[in-house]
Amino acid sequence: MENHLSNDRIISYHRNKLDYIESPENSLQFAFGDRRYEKMARQLVQETDILKLKILTEINEDFRRSDFINLALLSSDILEVLIKHFQDKSQNIRELASRSIVQVCSLNYGRDRIIEKAHIHNICSLIDDNVSQIRTNSYNAMLNLAEYRIGAEHILIAEKLPLFVDKLIEEKEESILIQVLQLIKKLLEGEGGTDIILQTEAIQRLTNHLEHRNQKVFFCFLEIQNNCIIFYLFLLKKKIRELSAINLACISFLETGKIKEMELNCVLPLCQKLEDQQSSVREAASICLASLAQKNQAKFQVIFFNLIILLFYKKDDPSLQTKLNIIQLIASISEHPVGRKIAHECLPKLEQLKEDKDNEYLVPYILQTVEVITWVP
Repeated sequence: MENHLSNDRIISYHRNKLDYIESPENSLQFAFGDRRYEKMARQLVQETDILKLKILTEINEDFRRSDFINLALLSSDILEVLIKHFQDKSQNIRELASRSIVQVCSLNYGRDRIIEKAHIHNICSLIDDNVSQIRTNSYNAMLNLAEYRIGAEHILIAEKLPLFVDKLIEEKEESILIQVLQLIKKLLEGEGGTDIILQTEAIQRLTNHLEHRNQKVFFCFLEIQNNCIIFYLFLLKKKIRELSAINLACISFLETGKIKEMELNCVLPLCQKLEDQQSSVREAASICLASLAQKNQAKFQVIFFNLIILLFYKKDDPSLQTKLNIIQLIASISEHPVGRKIAHECLPKLEQLKEDKDNEYLVPYILQTVEVITWVP
C-alpha cells in the first residue's frame, strides 16, 4: 500500500503506527573529530593562499560559537598560526586572521591565552596596517580585551597607551578614531592609566577633538542628497566630541589630572560644549567641569569668563544627569565670594527646577546649592 501513497501521506502513515520510533537526536560531528582544528592549523602553514582563504573563512564561521573557539584553543595551536598570518602579504588573509582573533578575545579563556602568550604586541601591530578593516579588527580585539580589568592592565603593562594617543592625530578614518577614543577610555579605568596618559600630549589632542567637525557632511549633502548618509556622519561627529569630553573627565578624576587640565586651559572649551547641539556631549562636558570645579583655579577660570549664567540659562537640558552636574558646578563656584555673587542670579531658575515634579531626584541637590549661594559669612 505504501507504494501508492504521496510523500506527505507516507509520513502520516508512518507516524500513526503503534510502533512509531522518533528520529534519533542529532549526533553529527566535525570531520576528523577533535583533530579538525589541528588539521586546519597544519594546512594554514603548508597550503596555497587560495586554500588558506577557504580555511580562514571556515574558521570565522565556526568561531561564531564559543564552544568551537574553546575546542580550537584546547585541541590545537591554531591561535599561534592565526597570529603569524598577521604578517601575510595578502590583505584578505590578514583581514580574516584578525577577524577571528576578535572572536577569540571575546571569550574569557581566549583572553587568558592571549595574555599568557603575550600576543597583545602582535594584535597592536595591526593598528598601523594600511587596510582600514584590519585596523578596525585590531581595535575591536583590544576593546574586547580591555572589557575586563586584567586585560586593560596588561595593555597598559605592554606600554601601548602612548601609541593610541598618537593615533588621535594620525588616524583619519572617523569610525576608527571613535574606537581609539573608546579604547583610551577603558584603559583610563585601569590602574595607572591616568598617570601614563599624563606623560603624553593626550589632553591637548582631546581638547582639540572637542571642536571636531567633518566637512564631508556638506559634500555628501550636495552630491548624494541621501538623508541616511548625512545622519550617519553627523553621529560620528557627535560621538567624537562626546568621547573626547568623557576622556577628559576620566583624567580629571585624579588630582594630578585636574591640575594638568587647568594648566592647559581646558575649562573654556568645556564650558563652550555646554551649548553643544547634542545632549550627550553636554552631559560629558558637565561631568568634567563638575570634577574640575573642586579646585579653586577652575572656579576662577569660570568666574573670569563669566560663564556661569551662560551655561545655566542657555540650555534647558532634558538630561537629569546634565542638570545635576551643572547644579553641583554652581554650588562649587558659589564657594568663592565673587562666584556666590554671580550665582544669586541663578536662584529663580533653581526655584523653578525645584517646583518641577519631573526633577524630584534633583531637589536635595538644589536645596544644598541654594544654601551655599545664600550663605552669609
